[in-house]
Amino acid sequence: MKILLVDDHEMVRLGLKSYFNFQDDVEVVGEAANGSQGIDLALELRQMSLSWILSCLR
Repeated sequence: MKILLVDDHEMVRLGLKSYFNFQDDVEVVGEAANGSQGIDLALELRQMSLSWILSCLR
């Protein structure tokens, strides 16, 4: 499973990335600090067939 993390808090992204690094079937393929960056990165990575985009934005 390929995941793109999107959150405006760097510590949250770091924590989620650390958690997912211990999962055998999960690969964090990108991180973004806001929704705009997340959309841009998702478009760049669309050929990778992302399974999830995790986001917590206000």
